[in-house]
Amino acid sequence: MEAIQPIQELVSAIFLLLLIALGVYLISRRSNLPYTVMLVVVGIGINFASSNVPALEQMGNTLQISPDLILFVFLPTLIFESSYNLDASQLRRNSVQILTLAIPGLLLSTALIGLIIWKALDIDLMAALLLGALLSATDPIAVISLFRQADRPDRF
Repeated sequence: MEAIQPIQELVSAIFLLLLIALGVYLISRRSNLPYTVMLVVVGIGINFASSNVPALEQMGNTLQISPDLILFVFLPTLIFESSYNLDASQLRRNSVQILTLAIPGLLLSTALIGLIIWKALDIDLMAALLLGALLSATDPIAVISLFRQADRPDRF
């Protein structure tokens, strides 16, 4: 009987999180705010509340997900799905605009993050720029999700 208890807690926690995600989805449809942004805000709120509410803290301890599972199972699956549904002709047609925005944007973001970290912390400039390069890389799944939800011209 003791072995069943953790499974019930895990299923209950996942069910509760799915209900919260459904509520966030319904609110995002009515408010025209991006679903992914609202999920991040609600996740930060749940994390803050879990430090103050013992039941939420216990649920957080029940839902420990391995970083390897995310890195080697979930992320490749999501990236594959996005690339599989990508229209290559539109990518070729818009490649100049994409590269014109992506390259300077990445360099500027890397430099700003690196310089802020270098000034704020006692870190070598090259290490701070390396950290800036790691942090400024855009999450492709979030970008694709936002573009699918946003009102945008068909050429994107």
